[in-house]
Amino acid sequence: MQSQWAAALRGSGRISEALTHNERALNLAHALSHDAPGSVEYSSDVGVIERNFAEGLLAGGDAAAALHHVTQAEIILCKPAPAPADPYTQANCGRALIAAGNSHLALNQPSDAVQAFSEAEKIASTRSQLEPLNAIFRSDWARSQAALAAGLGKIADYPNAHTMYEGALKNWSLLRQTNSLSPEDAYRDEEAAKALTALFVPRR
Repeated sequence: MQSQWAAALRGSGRISEALTHNERALNLAHALSHDAPGSVEYSSDVGVIERNFAEGLLAGGDAAAALHHVTQAEIILCKPAPAPADPYTQANCGRALIAAGNSHLALNQPSDAVQAFSEAEKIASTRSQLEPLNAIFRSDWARSQAALAAGLGKIADYPNAHTMYEGALKNWSLLRQTNSLSPEDAYRDEEAAKALTALFVPRR
């Protein structure tokens, strides 16, 4: 419930209040995980809420704190395992990597951002191609492509940025065709189209 309140408040621009709810949610998740250290579910909850907290901090302009919390999320959600992670954990690992990349961009660390975005795009593309009718996974793929495109633009890799933006727009178009495009993705689609139009692609 605290995380839901935080998301709603952040969406309405009430960042400070959202962070208060994020912190409460994180404290509760840590307490539950501490009391049941063998619970994968509680551990994953901590990772997801760490990422949510990081996104809120980033929206509030505290990129350094955001990077700290999203690094904790990565440790939990992206850690190596003897067997492939389940789809839920993989998807949340990818989302944490996008938050990490956005934090690096805000800290003027574009190369680190591109590395995080590239890992996120690989995860999302694999999941979406395994389950092509899953709208959530396709949305994750589009978002990771757009994020990677933005990062590539920061390091002047315009041809690959162009390719990633086109891929994102294609995926959002497919979601639109199946009436699965969320308002947030519709906004991201418009922003990516603008970024693609403004992108300078040098001729080879």
